[in-house]
Parts: sequence; C-alpha cells; structure tokens
Amino acid sequence: MPSRFKKHKCTHEKCEVLCWTPSTLATHMRTHTGAKPYACETCGNAFSVSHNLAMHMRTHSGEKPYACEKCGKAFSRSYSLKQHVMYNHTDKDSCEYKECTGEKNARLREKYSTHAEYKTAHKSRNALRRFLKTKGGKKAGHTEVLVGCTWKELVAHLNDNPYGFYVGQPGVHIDHIRPIASFSLSNGPIAQHEAMNWNNLQLMWGTDNISKGSRYNAEEYENSDAGKAIAKLRLVWEKQFKTNEATDCNEDSDDDDMGESDYEDEN
Repeated sequence: MPSRFKKHKCTHEKCEVLCWTPSTLATHMRTHTGAKPYACETCGNAFSVSHNLAMHMRTHSGEKPYACEKCGKAFSRSYSLKQHVMYNHTDKDSCEYKECTGEKNARLREKYSTHAEYKTAHKSRNALRRFLKTKGGKKAGHTEVLVGCTWKELVAHLNDNPYGFYVGQPGVHIDHIRPIASFSLSNGPIAQHEAMNWNNLQLMWGTDNISKGSRYNAEEYENSDAGKAIAKLRLVWEKQFKTNEATDCNEDSDDDDMGESDYEDEN
C-alpha cells in the first residue's frame, strides 16, 4: 500500500514512520517509550505486543504446534520450524542455504554491534567458556569473581551430578539453570553475578538444553537449591553494590568476535 494512504504519523522526533491505524501507531510508539503492557503472569516477562506474549506462553505450556514434515520435530514458533528445515534438511551447497546463513550472520553481527544486552550476554558466555578452557588462567580473574569459585571448584561442582556427565563430554552443554537471557545483564553487577554464579550452572545434555531455550519456571526456580542459594547471595551483593550501576562484566572476554560459544546455545 502506498505511503500516502498511511495517515497516522509518529510524533517522535526524527521518526518518519507512518501507520495505517491509531492502534498500529500506538504499538509503534512503544518502540520509543519502551512500554511493555503485556506481562506473563507466570514469570513476569513483559512484551510490547500481545502476539509476542502469546508466543512466550508456549514456553510455559510446552505447546509446539509447528511440526517438521521430514523428521517430526515440533516447535512453538513457525520461525523456529523454518530455521530447523533450513539448517537440517536443506542442501548446504544450495544457493538458498548460503543466502540464508549469510543473512543470519549479518543480522547477528549488526545486533552484536548495536544491542547492548545481546552483546553483554554473548561476551558473558564467551568469558565462561574461556574460563573453563584455560583452566582459570591468568586473564580469567574477573570471571572467577562472577562465578564465585575457582576453576577446580567449578569443574567439581559441575561433575557432581546424578547423570554421570562431565565437563568437556561430547554432546553435553553447560546450562544456566535460570537462563542468561532472562537477566538484564546490562543493568548492573547484581544481575551479572546472579546469572554467572556457580549455583546457577549445571551440565545438561545438548539437545535438552537447546529444547529448553530461554524457558524456565520462576516459582520452581525460586524454590530450588539454586534459587535459594542465589537469593541468599543477592543480599550480600545488594550491600556490596550500593547503586547497582551497570559495569562491564566481561573484562575477561576482551575480543569482539562473533564466534559461536562451544558450550551452550544462546539461552
């Protein structure tokens, strides 16, 4: 539809967006105000549009209405199914596959350079990966503070599980019990310490970790051993960090590469 038929113009300074209806304009305005009126009653996550809340609720209900015709694997979002088909059932030498992966890498690099929250979470994962890979080497001091223990203590904690998993085992990921994506890491050091603390880390089979994504039950987490331990530590951190001013939690992840972390998916 030509822009001349869109009569509702955004009033935000330097924004030239035109919308068809007052309701679409109201939705657009939330990109400027940051308003998120649609909140999940289960975990408290909020969204700017109701459609995103509806998709989010599937992470709690487990509903996966989109199934792959080739292998039967199901997904909660149509986009996830599309990506699954592309990366698992499409010829890697095809123009379609190469174009898709090229576009995805470009989007991620742009997001990494412009989205502070995404960049902070990505670098946090890389810092932890390096901490384990270098066995708590000389440049991992800040990561050790965030994790709250030495490399040997972390490995011993992770290896102490009822499944027989061990650090470095093929197919096994290091999982954040409360997903790192659920924290606002750029808001300050308290959230950074909560996300990276050893109590919030466990080993999980890779396919299960990927299926879990950013999904978690807030009430179950708060009543778990991990949640209770973090709650006690939070009282200490609140006294330690009086203002909770944002800081760089990734001093040990000093590169700006977009290399994929080899210990977990981006949850």
